[in-house]
Amino acid sequence: MQNLQLFLNHQPADVGSDLLQLTFQINNLAEVQNQQGTVSKQFKIPLTQRNRRLLDFPDEVAFDTSLPYKKYPAKVLQDGFEIIPEGSFAELNSIEGNDANITVISGNVDLFDALDAKIYDMGDSASDVTQLGKSLVWKDYNHIWSAANIAGSQTKTEGWIWPVVDYGKISADNFDQPIDVRHQRPGFFLKTAIELMIANAGYKINQVHNALQFDPLYPKLMVMMANDSFEHGIDYVNNKAGNNLQALSTVAQEYRYGRDGADVALRFGQILIGDSSFYDASFSSYLATTNMEVEVTVEFDIFVQVSKDDAEVTVGFEVYTPGTGWVKEGYPATPYHPNDRDPIWYRRQKISFTETLGSGQFVAVWYHIPQKKKDGIYFSIPAGARLTVTQTKQNVHYGEQVQCERLFPDISQKDLLKDNLQRFGLTCQTDVFNKSITFGSFRDIVKNLPRAKDWSSKCINQGRTIEFRLGNYAQSNALKYKDDDGLTTASPNNVNPLPKGYFDDEILVDDKTLAKTNTLFESQFAPSINRPYLGGTIAQILKVDANSENDDFSISTQPRILIDQKLNLAALGKSVTFTDGNAANNRTVSDVISVPYFYKPDGAYSLSWKDMGSNPGLKSTYYKELGHILRRCKKVTRFFMLSPRDIYELDLLIPIYLRQDGAYFYINKIDSWVKNQPCKVELVWLG
Repeated sequence: MQNLQLFLNHQPADVGSDLLQLTFQINNLAEVQNQQGTVSKQFKIPLTQRNRRLLDFPDEVAFDTSLPYKKYPAKVLQDGFEIIPEGSFAELNSIEGNDANITVISGNVDLFDALDAKIYDMGDSASDVTQLGKSLVWKDYNHIWSAANIAGSQTKTEGWIWPVVDYGKISADNFDQPIDVRHQRPGFFLKTAIELMIANAGYKINQVHNALQFDPLYPKLMVMMANDSFEHGIDYVNNKAGNNLQALSTVAQEYRYGRDGADVALRFGQILIGDSSFYDASFSSYLATTNMEVEVTVEFDIFVQVSKDDAEVTVGFEVYTPGTGWVKEGYPATPYHPNDRDPIWYRRQKISFTETLGSGQFVAVWYHIPQKKKDGIYFSIPAGARLTVTQTKQNVHYGEQVQCERLFPDISQKDLLKDNLQRFGLTCQTDVFNKSITFGSFRDIVKNLPRAKDWSSKCINQGRTIEFRLGNYAQSNALKYKDDDGLTTASPNNVNPLPKGYFDDEILVDDKTLAKTNTLFESQFAPSINRPYLGGTIAQILKVDANSENDDFSISTQPRILIDQKLNLAALGKSVTFTDGNAANNRTVSDVISVPYFYKPDGAYSLSWKDMGSNPGLKSTYYKELGHILRRCKKVTRFFMLSPRDIYELDLLIPIYLRQDGAYFYINKIDSWVKNQPCKVELVWLG
C-alpha cells in the first residue's frame, strides 16, 4: 500500500501490509428509503509505539482509558489525494495479537450518527448520554402562550406559528365568533427545524447545490402540535422543581372536646425542601405561585379513641380558590372510626392526589369531626407528619412558556430528516471536510446527464452482470401516510370518515415475477381534512370530543404536517378576534391570518402522494424519474480501475457513460476500492 497515509487524532499513524478497502455510496436505489455513506472494511494496523500512543494504549487491559469507546478523528491520503477527508472518523473494533482492527467511516454515516437522537433530548442540557441539549438551540424559539403572541404570529414564515386550525372548538357556522386561543395549538416550520438540527450537528446546507432551495412547497411546510399531551421541555420541568415543597410538623396536633376546633388545618412548621414562601403559615397551606400540575401527599400516624358509637375523624385535603373559598368535595379524605371503645393507632397513613392548580390557589390538610360527635372522640397526630408537593411532568397551561422541540412527534432528528428526504425524493451527500450537505434529487441526477463522466476507458473486461430486479421492490410499491383512526373511523366526531389510504399512492414496476405489494415509504405524519371557514376552509385536527362535557383534548391523533397559506382578511372586509376569555387581552387581526391545509381542491400545493383532480401529487412531482428507472430496471455490475484522483473527484450525483453498453448510469455503489486493483461497481441504468 505504497503512498497510503492514515491520520488518527490528526497525527500520522503507521500502516502495515493490510489493504484498506473503501466502499462509496449515498443512496442505494435498492433501499431508497435509507441513506448510506462511505465506509471501509475492517483492516489491521500494527501496534507500534506510535499507534499505541495514538489509540491511547488499548492493548493494556488494566489501563483505564475512554478513547477506545469513542470515535477517533481520521483522514486517509492516497498518492497525496485526500480520499477520506478531514472530518471523518475511525472506530477501533478490537485488538488481535499485535494488530488493531480499525474501520474508517465518512460521509452520510457521520451526519446520521450525529442526528440519531430524539428531538426532545435537544431540550435537556443535563443529558449525560447524548449531550444533545448542551447548546439549547431551541431556546431562542421559547415563547409565551398568549393571545397577543398568537395574533402576532399569523404572518410568520419561519420558526413557530399559531395558525387557525379547528381542534373541535371553532364554530361550524358562525365565523364571526372570536377564536379562543386556549383551544389552539402551535406549529413549527419544517425548514427552520431541519436547518436547526443540521447546524447543531456541526453541518450546514450547501445552498449552491440544494434541490430544495427553490422548491416553493418546502418553506411552507409546518409540523403541527397534534401530540396527545402538550408537554413542557425537560429543562423547563427540571427548573420548575423549584416549586416543590416538603414540610414537617414539629409538634403533636390533637383534638380534645371543648378545647380544640372540629375543623382545623394541620400545621407544618419545618420546611425541608423548597422555598418557605410556598408555605403560607397563616393559612397552613401550600401556595401555588404559577399554573402547574402537582401531586400532593400527606404522610402521618394517628391515634384515635372514641366514647360514642359512630364517632370519627376524617383527614383529607381542601383547596382554596380566591373568590370561591375552601372546597373539600372531590378531594381525597380518609375517615378513622374504631369499631369499639379501645384506643387504636393507625400507622404509616398516606393520602395523595394529583391536581392542576392555578396561580394563587392554596392546598391544605384538614381534619373534620361531625358536630354531633364532637364530644365522643379524641385523636392525636404526633410530630413528624409530612406534607409533600411535587410538580409533575407537566403539560403546558395557558400563560406559560412553550418549548418548541415538544411540538414535534417523539421521534429522532434522523427520522424527521429522512421523512423530508422521502417526501421530496432526495438523496443526501455529506462533505465532512467542509461540513456541508448537498440535497440532490433523482431529477437532478437525470438533469446532470450532459455532465456525465465517460468511464469507458476505466472499465476492464472482468465480466459483467445484468440484473433485472433491484432490492425488495414489488409490483406495487406503496407511498403512505400514517393511518389515523380519527379520520378513517366513523364516530360522532367524524360523520364522514375518509377511506384508509385516501391520499396514498404507489410506484408500479412492470415485473410479474416480483411480489405483489410492498411499502416503500410510510411518512411520520397523517393527513388532515379541511372544513369551511372565512374565505374558504381551514384544517381540522379533532382533539376535543363533541360528546364530552369538558374541553379537554382527549382524542388521540397521529402527528400532522400542513401547508401554510395566508388569508387576506382585508380583501374580504373581515377581521378575526383572538381571545382568552378576558376581553382586556383580546387581539383583533384585520390583515392576514394563517389558514393551513394538507390538501384542498383550490390549493396551490398538495401533500397528497397521489394526484387529486388537477392537483399533482408528490409522486408525480418528485418521483417521476425513479418511476421511470424502475419501470424497466437494469442493474449492471462491472469492474473498473479507478485512480485515487477518480475517488477524490467522485460526485455520486453525476452519472457516468459507458461506451461498452452505449448507456448512461447512476453509480449505485463502489465496492471495496483499493488502489491499483479492480473494484466492483454497481450501476443502475438511467433508461
